[in-house]
Amino acid sequence: MFLDAGLQPVHENCMNFGGMSWQHTLEMLDKCPGLKLVFDTANPVFNPDRTKPRPWPRQDAWEFWEHVRDHVVHIHIKDAVFDETKNAESYHWPGEGEGRVRKILKDAKSRGYSAGVSIEPHMVTVFHDTSGKVSNDDAARKNFVEYGRRLEKIQAG
Repeated sequence: MFLDAGLQPVHENCMNFGGMSWQHTLEMLDKCPGLKLVFDTANPVFNPDRTKPRPWPRQDAWEFWEHVRDHVVHIHIKDAVFDETKNAESYHWPGEGEGRVRKILKDAKSRGYSAGVSIEPHMVTVFHDTSGKVSNDDAARKNFVEYGRRLEKIQAG
C-alpha cells in the first residue's frame, strides 16, 4: 500500500525484529517486498545477536552493515560502547565508539551511497526514553551541533 501511494516504507535496525540480527533483517526484507532499511550504526553495538546461543553476544556493526548495506536508504549516525560489566551501553561522539562510523561511511561513499545521513547523539537527551531524564534545551542543542560538526569532519576526511 505504501509503494502504491508513492511512499517508501523503511525499517530501522533497532530493538525489534530487524535489530535482532542481520539474518533477521534479511528475512524480514524477503517477506516484505519493497521494504528498505534505515541503518543505525550504534544499534548493533548494544543489541544481542539472537542467532547465537545464550548468553547472546552483542552484534558487530560492520558485520551487520556488510550484509544489509544494499538495502539501506538512510544512515542514522549514533555511536556507543557496550560495557558487559554494567550490561549497558554508553554513547560517544561519532567515530569514538564501536559503531564503526568511519568505516561504514567510507564504505557507503565508495559504493555510491548518496541518500540521507542523520544524527541521534543520545549523549545528552534520548527523546524516546521514558525514564523522565531530560537535559535542558541549551545543553541538547549544543550537543547536537557539536555532534554534527564532528560528523562533518569524518565525512570530509
